[in-house]
Amino acid sequence: MQKNETSETMSALYLQGKVKFETLKQGTKSPAMKEILEQARKFSKSSDPILLIGETGTGKNMIAQAIHNERQLEGDPTEINCTGIPEQLWESELFGHKKGAFTNAYENKVGLAKIATNGTLFFDEIGELPLYTQAKLLRFIEQKRFYAIGSTEEQETNAHIVCATNKSLKELLDPQKFRTDLFYRLSLFIRIPSLRERKEDLDFLIGKFLDDVKEKTRKELAISEDVIEFFQKYSWPGNIRQLKHAIRYAVYSVSEGDTIKLNHLPPWLIETQVEEIKTQAEEVCEEENFSLDTAVRKHILKVLDITNGNVAKAARMLGKSEETIRQKRDQYKEQGLL
Repeated sequence: MQKNETSETMSALYLQGKVKFETLKQGTKSPAMKEILEQARKFSKSSDPILLIGETGTGKNMIAQAIHNERQLEGDPTEINCTGIPEQLWESELFGHKKGAFTNAYENKVGLAKIATNGTLFFDEIGELPLYTQAKLLRFIEQKRFYAIGSTEEQETNAHIVCATNKSLKELLDPQKFRTDLFYRLSLFIRIPSLRERKEDLDFLIGKFLDDVKEKTRKELAISEDVIEFFQKYSWPGNIRQLKHAIRYAVYSVSEGDTIKLNHLPPWLIETQVEEIKTQAEEVCEEENFSLDTAVRKHILKVLDITNGNVAKAARMLGKSEETIRQKRDQYKEQGLL
């Protein structure tokens, strides 16, 4: 896998706040992803708020940063994580407060809404906000005016608003979970595909993250075809972030000059894949009234497929003895199932 210049600079650009759409487009082979990035670039020209919808680890933060940079704003991007702030402190964090406004308010505090003036205000995981707080956020988005807690002086901001959530469209359209009026106010929404929907990007991303960690550790390493194939078949529920951590774990687990193999991958990665296969087999059997033996067979056959028929690897993944798996394999061969 060849070293890619984009792979070496992406992390550094993100840390420096310099990610741009051109760089993101160079980092994908997926036509759907390229189209989405172009849509986001067009939306960034509007002063309306933008909503990024995507599973955890799909790169919403990077796209938010690219939107900010595309607008060439004077101010910096300011992030407020909606999951990390208790509800009672949320208003203080966003709008600020006056000294003595409440217990422990020992000094004046400028809110993030004011700090973000001339820049971008990024609400990460907006779907986690309680409905009561969502109502206050809606008023703020519509008016761009607010009061610090304990103050009678109205303030305003011209910050461009970008929001992100890992909730699905179905969840966002459920009035029990998300205010309908807030959703429609965030009408410029972009759905970012999961990694399993853009498997054509896997080779690039594997090379990117491998190069990044090799540069830090100064290790010369290769990656086996078995691992590449495992990665291709894995569903990646944690998306790009999960892939990055899996490769980092493997690099630190292997010796200098060695090849990354299945046994170097994080145990949780193998375990979740096996559990996923087991669940799928059980669901199919339940739907079609298959027996438990059929569920076990489908489970073992799937793992043998992932390991290219390697009994030792399949046995490790399944937590069974090699002899047991070898007997099952031979049995399935005789039955014409393998």
